[in-house]
Amino acid sequence: MPISLLERKSWRTAGSLLTTLLPDRYGRLEPTVEAFGTALGTAAVLVTLRSVAAAELAVLPAPVGFSRRMAVVKPAPQSVQHATGRSPPAPPV
Repeated sequence: MPISLLERKSWRTAGSLLTTLLPDRYGRLEPTVEAFGTALGTAAVLVTLRSVAAAELAVLPAPVGFSRRMAVVKPAPQSVQHATGRSPPAPPV
């Protein structure tokens, strides 16, 4: 079954974290499902990684760990600065 773009990005994030958290074991791997599958010698990469990295599951993002996916924060739109000077006269009542 092909992996969606979102799943691929999630795997890349989790893989990067695993290579950082466990550098002796995974430090030289590319953070991809294929690289971890080859290194682990299994097609059940998720199941195997969860057993290997059990202590880190709370901090690893889905799909490997149990932490929520990181939300993408969009920058706030730039507000328009009002011109300096006197305020315009109030409308008649």
